[in-house]
Order: sequence, then C-alpha cells, then structure tokens
Amino acid sequence: MNKPTVGIIAGLVVAAVLVMTGITLATAETTNDSTSTATQLGQARDALATAVAARDLDGVRAALDTLTPALARVRTDLERGALRPEAAGYLGTAEQQTAELQKRLAGAEPRGGILDSVTGLLGSLLDTVTDLLHSLLGGGASTTTTTPAPTTTTSPPPMLVAG
Repeated sequence: MNKPTVGIIAGLVVAAVLVMTGITLATAETTNDSTSTATQLGQARDALATAVAARDLDGVRAALDTLTPALARVRTDLERGALRPEAAGYLGTAEQQTAELQKRLAGAEPRGGILDSVTGLLGSLLDTVTDLLHSLLGGGASTTTTTPAPTTTTSPPPMLVAG
C-alpha cells in the first residue's frame, strides 16, 4: 500500500473511534439524566404516599410542591428525546392530577374531611406516577394500585334446626 492510502485509512479509523466514543458518552449522559429524573420523581412519589398514609395535609401539600418540579423535569427530558415516548401519556395525566389537587387543596383549612374529599384523586395520582416511573425505568405500566380494594363481607351460613 502506498503512504496516502495508509494515511486515509488511519484517519478514517481515528474518526470512527472518536465518533463511537462520542456516541457512548452521549448515551451514558442520557442514561444518567433519566435515572436521576426517575430518582427525583420516585422520591416525590414516596413523600406523597407517606403524607397520604399519615393523613398529613401539610405533608401532602409539600409533596405536591416537590412533585411539580419533578414532573417538569420529566417533561424537559421527554422533549429532549431522552425518554421513551410512551411516558408522555402518564406524564400528561400526572400533571393534570397534580394541578387539580393543588387547586382543590389551596387555602383549605386543616380539617379531617379535606383529605377524604380528594382521596380518590390522590390514589389515582399515586398510581399514575408509579406507572410513569415504570415507563421511565423500562418496566411499562404497573398492574398494582395504591388505592385500597373494596372489602366484602360474607354472612355466616344459615343454622339448621333439627325438627
């Protein structure tokens, strides 16, 4: 082989190595960003679940205030193309539910009934955020719910009386 051909081949090899290194670094950065986003979202979801379980109105409000920027970060990552497109449906629902809860809890006086009036919406939000997390982490939607299942009671069998 002549010198110019060897030089061209060497240049192409170096360029290919640099391109692959850049792709690898970009992929690693995207993975780290989405993992960080999922971590932030998971922490906000856990704080909300804890506050709901404790029936802590101020805790629910604070958790919603933490959840809002976490959802905004997911929106940003989604728009950058760093997240899977199927997360968009869960994200839109979670954003709507969060806004509705913040509106309904704004200025509400701390009383026992206020959380009771939004229990269904809180449960739905927790389910939606859980599904969003599964989507972000590659697991798809969950099949479990955080809302309690209705309880059923059974009556005892009739007593037989000997005649």
